[in-house]
Amino acid sequence: MKNLTEQDVRKMSKKKKGGKAAKPKDIVGFEVPTGPSFPVTEEALKMLNMSVQAYDYMEPFRRQTRRSSAYYKGDQWKDIVVVNGKAMTEEQYITCQGRPALKQNLIRPNVRNVIGQLRRSQFKSIVYSRNADAQLAADMMSIALEAALSQNNSHEMDARQFETFLVSGAAVYNTSYSYDSERKMPYARLEKIDPSRYFRTPNATDPNGQDLDFAGDFIDVSKDALKAAYAHTQAQADELDNIYGHQLDLPYRFKPLVDSLAKYTHSPLLATEDGSCRVIRVCHKEGKWELAVHDFSDASWDTYEMTKQNIDNLEAEIARRKRMAKEAGMDYDDPGNRLLIKYEKKYVLKWMYYHISPYGNILWKQECPYDHNSHSYVEKFYPMYEGMAYGMVYDLIDQQRMINRMIIMQDFISSAAAKGVLLVPEDAIPDDMDIEDFADEWSKYNGVIKYKAKDGVRQPEQVVSRQINVGQFDMINLQLKLMNDIGGVHDAIQGKAVGSGTPASLYQQETANAQLNTLDYMESFAWFLMKRDYKMIQIIRQFYDDKQYIQIAGSMYSEEAKHYDPAIVRNYDFYNEVVKSNNTPLARAYYDDMLYNMMINQIIPLEAFLQETDAPFAKSLLKKLESAKSMLQQGQMPTQEQINAMQKEVPPTDPMAMGEIEKMNNYQNPMM
Repeated sequence: MKNLTEQDVRKMSKKKKGGKAAKPKDIVGFEVPTGPSFPVTEEALKMLNMSVQAYDYMEPFRRQTRRSSAYYKGDQWKDIVVVNGKAMTEEQYITCQGRPALKQNLIRPNVRNVIGQLRRSQFKSIVYSRNADAQLAADMMSIALEAALSQNNSHEMDARQFETFLVSGAAVYNTSYSYDSERKMPYARLEKIDPSRYFRTPNATDPNGQDLDFAGDFIDVSKDALKAAYAHTQAQADELDNIYGHQLDLPYRFKPLVDSLAKYTHSPLLATEDGSCRVIRVCHKEGKWELAVHDFSDASWDTYEMTKQNIDNLEAEIARRKRMAKEAGMDYDDPGNRLLIKYEKKYVLKWMYYHISPYGNILWKQECPYDHNSHSYVEKFYPMYEGMAYGMVYDLIDQQRMINRMIIMQDFISSAAAKGVLLVPEDAIPDDMDIEDFADEWSKYNGVIKYKAKDGVRQPEQVVSRQINVGQFDMINLQLKLMNDIGGVHDAIQGKAVGSGTPASLYQQETANAQLNTLDYMESFAWFLMKRDYKMIQIIRQFYDDKQYIQIAGSMYSEEAKHYDPAIVRNYDFYNEVVKSNNTPLARAYYDDMLYNMMINQIIPLEAFLQETDAPFAKSLLKKLESAKSMLQQGQMPTQEQINAMQKEVPPTDPMAMGEIEKMNNYQNPMM
C-alpha cells in the first residue's frame, strides 16, 4: 500500500512509468525464537511427522533408484533369487557354481553419450521484461543471471544433475541467498539435492509441481558449521552442544518411529554415525486469515497480518485519501479513481520455512523470505506417468540383464567344452611308460613317443570339441540393437563411421532423427533449468543492492547493460525462456565465418566485425584501430611502432584489415 502525498495526487492523471520498486527483505538470517533459543514445539513435531510420512511414501521411488544406480555403476548381479528355498544374490549363485559373474556394462556409455549432447550445446536463459520499454533492464538481468550461474559452476553442476536425472528420473536444486566465505561476498546460491534425501507432498502428480504444498530434505553438517549458521550467542552455542551432544540416543518418544525406519538407508530422524549433525529443512504451505489490500494507485495486491494496528492504519489511510480526493474534486468511490483502496479479510496460503533438529527443536522458522513466494526447491520428476518417476537407465535394465545372461551362458559352454582332451587306449601305452609319462611326453614341444601299431587298437587321439552355437551371439546382437533403439543412442549419434558412398545429407538427417529419441529427456531438463533460473532471477532482483560491472557476457550485450543497476532492475517484473546456447566451438566458427564474409563483401565495416567476432585479436586490435583513427581525425599521425603492432595482430587472410593498416602506413611514409 502506497503512502500518497499531495504531489502524488496531482500526478494521478499522468501515465505511470514502471512499477513499484520492490524493497528487499532481510537476508535469510536465521531469526531465533525468543525464550529458549531452540524450543521443542508441537508445530515442530508435526513437521517431523509429516516429513517421515512423506519420506516413507517415496520409498518405492528410492528403491527403484538404488537398483538403477547399481546397474549404471556396473553392479548388475545383485537381484535376489531363491534356490532350493535359500535366498541369495545372483552373483552368489553364479559364484557357487565355480564361475565368475561376468558382465559387460553397456548402460553407462549410453548415458554418457546423452550427457555429452547436453555439454555440447548447453541451455541458456534469456530474460525478458513484461514491459515493452525495459529491454535494458532485461539485458542487465540476463548478464547478472549468467554471472550468478557461473559463480555456482552451473555447467558442471548441470551435467551432474542431468546424470542423476537420467539414472533416477529426478532432479532437485535448492535455491537460496547465501554468503561465499571464499570470495567474501553474498550471492544467489544453487545446491544440488540428493533425491534419496528429498521428500515432497504424497500423491502429488502434477508434472509442473502445482499441487505441491510440502517439500523438504535433510542435511548433515559439522557441529562448527551448525553453530555458525544458528548460534548468535555463546548461550545458543552451548544449547546446540547440548541438543546434539547425545545424538545417537533419541528421546524415548521417537523410539518406535526410529525402529520402523531402521530398514531405510537414510531417514530424517536416524542419527548419523560419523558425528555430524542432522538438520531437517522443510517448506510447508500454510493458511491463515489476513487483510488483502488492493491499492489502485500502483495496482498492487498486498496482504498484511490481521492485527488491530494494521486495521487502524489502513482505515486512517483511507480517510486521508478521501480528504485528498474531496480537495481535488474527485469522487473517491469512482472505480476509475486511482486514490481508491479496497480491502477484505481473506484466507491466504503462504509458504513457511522450518529448520528442525531430529529431536523437535526449531532451529529457524520464517515466512518465505523471497519475492517468488514459493518453496526454495526446484524439482523435476520424470515422466510422472500415473505418478511414477523413473529415468533412462530403468528402460535399459532388461536388455542389460539379457546381455549379461548370454555372456554367462557362453562362459559356461566354453568352460564345459573339451579343450585338447587326449584319448589314449590302454593297449597303446608302451610297456616302459605309464599314463603320466605318456601325457608328459605328449605335451612336450619336441616330445617323442615309441609307438607300435597293434591290430584293433586305435592310435592316441587329441579331441577339441566344436562349441555348439545355441544362438547366444545372435541374441547379444539383438539386445545391443534393442538397447540402442530404446535408449535412443544410435550409430549416427555416436559418431560411428558409415559406409563409403553415404551422402553427407543422409548422415546428417540420420543424426537429427536419432536425437528425437532423447529429445524428451532434453526438453524436460530444459524446463527444470528454466524454473531454476526464474527463482534465481527473483533472488537476484531482490537482494543484489550494489551497482557492479559484469564482464562475463562478452559481446552479446551492450556495454551499458554490463553495468548492473538495482534501481533500474527493481522497477520491472521479469520472466525467462530457455534456449540452446551458441557458445560452442562449431557455432562460434560458423558466426565468425558469416561475419567475415559480410565484411569482405563490404556489408559491414571492419569495426563492426571486430566488435562481434570471437577472434582472439579482435578487442585489442579494435582499441588500437580506434585510437589511430582518433589521432588521424585530430590531425596527428600514428607512430610507425603503433602501425607495426596492429599489423602483427592482423592475420594475412584478412584483406580489409590489412588495407586499413596499409592506408595508415602510406600516410606515415608518403614516398613509399
